[in-house]
Amino acid sequence: MMMKIEKSIKVISFDVFDTLVMRILNPEDLYKCIEKYLVNTKSERFKNFAKNRVRAERQLKNKSDSYTLDEIYSGTEYSLEEQHELANVEREFEINNIVVKPEGKWIYREALDARKPIVCTSDMYLDSKTIQTILHNCGYDEITKIFDDYPEAETLEEIVIELFNGNTKN
Repeated sequence: MMMKIEKSIKVISFDVFDTLVMRILNPEDLYKCIEKYLVNTKSERFKNFAKNRVRAERQLKNKSDSYTLDEIYSGTEYSLEEQHELANVEREFEINNIVVKPEGKWIYREALDARKPIVCTSDMYLDSKTIQTILHNCGYDEITKIFDDYPEAETLEEIVIELFNGNTKN
């Protein structure tokens, strides 16, 4: 079945998570897997990692809607060196915990067939490099721009319009 994309549409925008890709495990189960890995490969010191990770993010959520993975780890009891290492471990686990969402892949292919620029957005705490790796691993290689953070004063729509020189249509 072919989807008709109007010629007047200048750019197609996708939210990355739960549209183009999805997690295999929910976040809490992923943190438990990370904890098991850390205890088995590093130290017993990480036996409460999952609880500490959830608590640190919950505290940030109470203060702000937007935060990074590094900011989450800065709210933990771990040393700065451990925070960086843990954030990198989590990034790797996230990358390996993501699969293609078939419906999203189909719409993505339709957008490619229509030769429309494709942008992606994410309000998740992962950085654009990690998101780009996830998209690449899932076969999404023709993304014009990934918006993973933008100034609160501007809406994402304003930024996309500016990027495409006002040549977009609602």
